Amino acid sequence: MPEEREERGLALREKLGGLIGVKAKIPVRDNYMLSIIYTPGVAEPCNEIARDGGLSYKYTWRGNAVALVGAGLPSLPRLESMAGMLKLLAGIDAVPLVVAARDSICTAEVIRLIAPTFGAVWLAALEPRDTGKTIEALSDLEIPVIRPPREGEGCLGEPSVYPGLLRAMLDLRLKRLDERIVAEAVAAGAGAGLSFCSAPRVARAVARKAIDLGLSQHTVTPEAVEARLAGYLETGRLRPFVEPADWLTAESPRETALRLHASLAGTLEMKPKVEPHDPERVLSVFDSGDAAAAAISDSPERARKLTCKANTVAVVTDGTAVLGLGDIGAAAGLPVMLGKCVLFKCFAGCNAVPICIDSRDPKEIADTVEAVAPSFGGINLEDISAPRCFEIEDQLKRRLDIFVFHDDQHGTAVVTLAGLLSAARLCGRGLDELTVTFNGAGAAGIAVTRLLLAAGVRDVILCDRAGPIYEGRTKNMNRAKEEIAAFTNRDRVKGTLADAVKGRDVFVGLSVGGVLTGEMIRTMAKAPIIFAMANPVPEITPAEAYAAGAVAVATGRADFPNQINNCLGFPGIFRGALDVRAKSINDKMKMAAADAIAGLVGEGELRPDHFMPDAMDLRVPPAVARATAAAALETGEARVKADPAEIAARTKWSLYSGGSNGG
Repeated sequence: MPEEREERGLALREKLGGLIGVKAKIPVRDNYMLSIIYTPGVAEPCNEIARDGGLSYKYTWRGNAVALVGAGLPSLPRLESMAGMLKLLAGIDAVPLVVAARDSICTAEVIRLIAPTFGAVWLAALEPRDTGKTIEALSDLEIPVIRPPREGEGCLGEPSVYPGLLRAMLDLRLKRLDERIVAEAVAAGAGAGLSFCSAPRVARAVARKAIDLGLSQHTVTPEAVEARLAGYLETGRLRPFVEPADWLTAESPRETALRLHASLAGTLEMKPKVEPHDPERVLSVFDSGDAAAAAISDSPERARKLTCKANTVAVVTDGTAVLGLGDIGAAAGLPVMLGKCVLFKCFAGCNAVPICIDSRDPKEIADTVEAVAPSFGGINLEDISAPRCFEIEDQLKRRLDIFVFHDDQHGTAVVTLAGLLSAARLCGRGLDELTVTFNGAGAAGIAVTRLLLAAGVRDVILCDRAGPIYEGRTKNMNRAKEEIAAFTNRDRVKGTLADAVKGRDVFVGLSVGGVLTGEMIRTMAKAPIIFAMANPVPEITPAEAYAAGAVAVATGRADFPNQINNCLGFPGIFRGALDVRAKSINDKMKMAAADAIAGLVGEGELRPDHFMPDAMDLRVPPAVARATAAAALETGEARVKADPAEIAARTKWSLYSGGSNGG
């Protein structure tokens, strides 16, 4: 009967699109919750972690997250099986990661660099000859690296042993795995088979041994570890050891954000697609890992049907340009990446997981992303400072066979273009008639400039701290600025921002608060358009801009009308690109997405205080997904044919079914 069970398991894997997905711990149903789990509220736990790195275990999923590492794409089904079992039996958020590295030293370096994302690493499916070397190279890592069972030690890999072992290790925040702890776990759970009651017993035994050995980094009793896990198995909720104060009664936005992130211990969790109602059915699925691995070895493309790969996105940062906080480091950037993953799930049904990389070296970051890329269908780069982000993106686009999208650049460009299309319609003008001045020549400013030029804007001046950029300028320049200078500021305007806005139709700010004055607006062309998108303080407030003669004003803030919010762009863009297996996301796809967003504000609805859809307008993701997929098909970027209307329908269903599109 094992063959029949394997066949059933393979069929169910294909039907579900793999065994593991993600789930938002709290739904995003309004702008208030959006502001708490993402911007601006998420900045509060980021700041706390930047102050004290140990707080990442309190405010993020790190105290419950494990990287399951394997070598080669065929290992992905086995990793998914382990991830599912860890969640079902111990409430652990385990991320399957295929690491494509040249040797064990390279594998170790990848693990070292992504360590700020996780509380432990399990070398679940490496070649035996590489495992020992990898563990040795990571001997000084501040989180435990767990080896697979040795020959003749299969009991360590039994579902009655390893879930409880990992649970206790995470709860006690152990820094390393001691062989005496392994022996205790095996003694407590060996031979119990698939049992939903053995994990608490094993967790208690491991916790007691670790405490006796003086290895615990967290003050908690073995009985509390056992009771917490037993409670999870009864209720499906893993409660914090110390319940934070009720966030609903917090007296300030800062306190609300901190309490909520602490009460959730991160806003994202892994979610098995198979529920444990029937142990035999569960086994038939998880035991099919070897058969799925063999199928993928014969045909690597089957990984997109038998695993989570096709619908999974890596959200990657190095923590050097986090929101308006700047370079706060990879660990402190984790709350933002988790929030971003929640938005991918809630708005488009995409399974997204964070990868925080502890490096400032563009090549090292690109190497790390390339190494873990086999696990994913797309890569979202996030909060990486310029000009390094350009180099990282360029390297990855050359190396990978999946699309790479830097949302700070291209997502911002799409939504800004959408806003300008609507504002131009409001004013009865075309893009080619507008003269535009930008302030801010970082990643976003340069990317928006490029897309507006591609969309038909003819006259752009781009400014940075040194004033207008022009061809031949030598002060405060880099390669990206030199390249954009060849296509902008053809009149070689010099001086300051005040000089660059005189007589212009549009101001676009991606810089810092308060740099644009009402007096500057009065020198612009008649009825100018103002996009003051600096956060949290815009370059000028809407009230000041309108008082100075502006006809249409947008900001980056949810508490003002016409928010330029990337949430309007990236979920639908990724949904459409994933569903047609796009090779890249080109300018035509971005412009189609912008047109779709702008088109949702009809001619009869256009007003100065309403030319952008709201961030919670659920019409947006399906429309953007449809437009992106259609443009990918038209431009030859799509690898598979799919009906854009069906993609839109599935995206709409995911919005109303809790983000279940494709699991």
